[in-house]
This record gives sequence, structure tokens and C-alpha cells, in this order.
Amino acid sequence: MKENYISIQWEQLTIANRFLFNKVFSKKNLCLKLIRLILPDLVIDDISTPVTEKDQKESIDGKGIRFDVYAIDNHHRAYDIEMQVLNTLELQRRSRYYAGMIDQAELSQGKHYSSLVDSYVVFICPFDLFGKGYYQYTFRAFCVEERQIELHDGATRIFLNAKGTRGEISAGLRAFLQYIISGRVPVIANEENGIIKDPVPKEVLDFLQEVDREVRKARKNKQWRAEYMNAMLYLQDAEEQGKRIGEQRGIEIGEQRGIEIGEQRGIEIGEQRGIEIGEQRGSEIGQNR
Repeated sequence: MKENYISIQWEQLTIANRFLFNKVFSKKNLCLKLIRLILPDLVIDDISTPVTEKDQKESIDGKGIRFDVYAIDNHHRAYDIEMQVLNTLELQRRSRYYAGMIDQAELSQGKHYSSLVDSYVVFICPFDLFGKGYYQYTFRAFCVEERQIELHDGATRIFLNAKGTRGEISAGLRAFLQYIISGRVPVIANEENGIIKDPVPKEVLDFLQEVDREVRKARKNKQWRAEYMNAMLYLQDAEEQGKRIGEQRGIEIGEQRGIEIGEQRGIEIGEQRGIEIGEQRGSEIGQNR
């Protein structure tokens, strides 16, 4: 039953699915085009072959992470692109941790701090993490007392909001964010409320069509399908086991709490009854005298 559901789900996956996103953007040319689309002010001639689900561990007993799509450009700048469908309520701090792990991954032992590469951690989200309606939220470190002073530590964190309505971004990036939400490539233009706005550049349309072809091709890949189904079955089993453990623990806590409440209530009733009996007994003794 679960297998049938997951199989149907696989056929309906879009680029917004993390597993499919990683597979599609493991292709070097698509990853390069995506980075250029997100960061148009950077001159990027080439990137390393993207590594998807790159493991980076802080220490033997430290917390490890897994970057979704990770690449280095020809200027030694590092990029981590994350597809984030759910608001897990800790993305701001997670982005901080990811930036630190990039530093650890790229700073060779014995190298000076000046050798740290510029890093860009990008979360692509189908929700507005900050609730202000912007398509893009870009963060760099600055001085609290004098906001014009930027730290220039080379770390940039970006949160893209696919449901944004405000802010200056390119027509191409806006089309890509619309594709994240709809799963459909726009024909010729960005359209909002029936009004055609900035036309999407042809090279961006070609890029989105290429991405869409790769999505359709990926859904026909039997090996990837098997990987996805196994991963989903494992997660579902883990979730069900977690629920059972949680329910049992909840019952145990509830029973213990019930016993404690019952004992406390018994003591209160006993004390009250003792007082009543004592008063009654005292009254009787007083009358007999």
C-alpha cells in the first residue's frame, strides 16, 4: 500500500522536491546557469562539477551536515544551494552553521584566515520565511552601531521566496521562482493577475525548458525511482516508529502524572477530612465537659 502511494507520488514530483532538485542540478551546465541566475552581479566563467548531498563532518563526534548542491567557481568562491520545502523554524541558524562548515571544508590545514573563500549559502523556499513579501532576502554582516559599515567577511546568505511579490529581481529569476511553485515553464512572460510584465529572456526560457526536460527524464530513471522509494519507505517507517515510541512514552508519563495527581488529591482530601473529624471530635469533647 505504501509502495503504491510512493510510486504515484514519484510520478508527480516537481523540481521543488529536494531529491529531484539534487539529481537535476548535479549537471554542471544547469548548476552554473542557476548560480548565475541567482547571483547576476558575479562574473562566473566556470564551476567545479557539482557535488550533491555532499557530506561535511565537523569532527569525529561533531554534528555533520549534507549540502544539497555544492560547487566552487573559477574564482574559488563556494556555493551551497538548498531546496527547502518546509519551514523547520531554524533555517536562519542552520544557514549560519552551513556557512561555517563551508569555511572548514575549504580552509586547508595550516592556511591563513585570509585564504577563506567567499561563500554563498542559498535557500530556495516556496514560503516567505520572514513574512515581508520579498522575492529575495540577502544577508551579510554589518556593524550594529554604524550600519553603513559592512564586515566584509566574505559570507553571504540568501533566502529566496518563491511566493514573493516585492523587491527588485530579474525577470528570469522571477520566472524560475514561479516554476518552483507551478512546475510549469512560462511561455513568454511573467504574468501576475492577468497582466504581462517583464518578458522572460530567451536564454532563461531555454534554461527552464532544459530543467523541465531533465525533471521528466529523471522521473523515468528506474534507479533514481528505486532510491527515492527506499528513502521514503525508510523515513515513513522511522516516523511510524517514532510515533509509537512517543505514544508509549506519553502513556507512561500520563499514568505517572495521574498517580501523582491522585496521591496529591488523596492527601488533600485526607487532610480536609482529618480536620473535619478533629473539629467534630473537639466539639464533642467540649460539650461533654
